[in-house]
Amino acid sequence: MDAYQVNAASAIEIITGLVKTLQAINGTTWHDTFLSLWISALRLVQRERDPIEGPMPRLDTRLCMLLSITPLVIANLIEEEETALSEAADCGSPNPMRENTGEGNRRNDLMSSLQMLGDFQGLLTPPRSIVSAANQAAAKAMLFLSGINVGSSYFECVNVKDMPLNCSGNMRHLIVEACIARNLLDTSAYFWPGYVNGHINQMPPNFPTQVPSWSSFMKGAPLTPALINALVSSPASR
Repeated sequence: MDAYQVNAASAIEIITGLVKTLQAINGTTWHDTFLSLWISALRLVQRERDPIEGPMPRLDTRLCMLLSITPLVIANLIEEEETALSEAADCGSPNPMRENTGEGNRRNDLMSSLQMLGDFQGLLTPPRSIVSAANQAAAKAMLFLSGINVGSSYFECVNVKDMPLNCSGNMRHLIVEACIARNLLDTSAYFWPGYVNGHINQMPPNFPTQVPSWSSFMKGAPLTPALINALVSSPASR
């Protein structure tokens, strides 16, 4: 490989092992461990406000650490615990580790850590390039609470400023959506106190009546950026 070395383990597996080691050495709860992970990743993203890496700041890499790698590490930890508990239940034997240390609730600890993360407002301000995505995540939760279930494709077509209520989102909204996408959370997170600013009674008038797609393009829909993204991401049907 010309002096290049390929790790046998992925970065996610390496970080998972490090987190388990630090948690055991420090004797912290999984709630505090998960909260520390989120805060560390958020601080990494916020360093972008004062870049020290020269003319090419690596915001995408830091966002990947926050919204992709960290959730996958936590998913590994939760899956490991739930698999062990399932195997113990199949054997018909109690799990002494769960009884003695309170383990068996890592998924609940994840939820409580994300709820507490809302208290760290100084770390939750999104970088300018993803403000729109954060606002869309907040609007999605607000519409869900209002009983209006729409696909994510709609949000690319709507200016969140047209919503009747304030839909300002932050990094926690994006983190929660990343966790929901990986089945670490469900939409009950939208009901957390303070997660959204309220609910609406009807669909905003500027919402599109049709999701951007090849069919809408063939029917004469204007070639908007959202429609272009839809055309590029999906093949045309015959």
